[in-house]
Amino acid sequence: MAKVRIQSLFLPIFSIILILFIHARSEKRKSQWDFFNALFTKKESLMLSNKWEFFITTVDDHVTGIRVDIGAIQDEKFDRLIHTGFLRVHYTNCYENGLPQPDETQRLNRIEDWLDEKGKTFPIWLVGVVTQQGWRDFVFMSEEDLNWEKTLDKLLAGGPEISFSYRESHNDKGNFYRQFLYPTRYDWNWIHDSRVCRGLQEQGDDLTLPRAIDYYATLPTEVAARDLAQDIAALPYGITLVSIRMNDPQQGFMASFISTDAPQQWHMTEITCQLTDLAEKHGGSFDGWGAPVVQA
Repeated sequence: MAKVRIQSLFLPIFSIILILFIHARSEKRKSQWDFFNALFTKKESLMLSNKWEFFITTVDDHVTGIRVDIGAIQDEKFDRLIHTGFLRVHYTNCYENGLPQPDETQRLNRIEDWLDEKGKTFPIWLVGVVTQQGWRDFVFMSEEDLNWEKTLDKLLAGGPEISFSYRESHNDKGNFYRQFLYPTRYDWNWIHDSRVCRGLQEQGDDLTLPRAIDYYATLPTEVAARDLAQDIAALPYGITLVSIRMNDPQQGFMASFISTDAPQQWHMTEITCQLTDLAEKHGGSFDGWGAPVVQA
């Protein structure tokens, strides 16, 4: 049977939100002519890179979807983009959790398409998109201290009709990007967790069906590995130790565990968050989980 694995951790949040909210957006690849366009201060894209990630979190107790260009910070221009501007687009047709229903998502996507195309002619870069409670913030960074109101008037002229508000953060120096948009350790866990579940589903998996699930952790000593196994055995998930072995060629010991369970995301993230904390408690790291594809 095919097995899908990840090599990271998970954040315990809202599986049902994933179904409601993830609407894949194809990101624009940078043109081979970027170098030449840069010579004439022209842009091929509104974005600094095509390395976008999506995750769900909570902000002020509200379910929040964040899409961020994680490659932006690696661009040589990033440190010069010291000003941050926000375009908040409002929507009304949403689920109880505040996230947009499909018709609103389509409308928001059309707005983003307009921004992406028109924004190429402005000295701004789109680095993130934040959605919650009836609004979507498009987050831009700029090297120039622009009159943000006038910039938006020009950017939106002739575009889709929208209800919006705006704000700006002068001399932010990338702090909003680093402290809010960029994934935390637990956000990265959510991202990888989503990939595993999505990978299973793409192979026709029914995530509601139980199957053997393998878990892995790396510990500094065999004693630490056995102490971790004791703590994990006390959890209410029926996870048992399979083996402890030297983790050649790296230092440390690899501990393998197994349980029989259905790998639905909300459930798996609940488990893996606890495994992450326990592994760190014993000086190690939780390395991920894997499961065979099971079809109905």
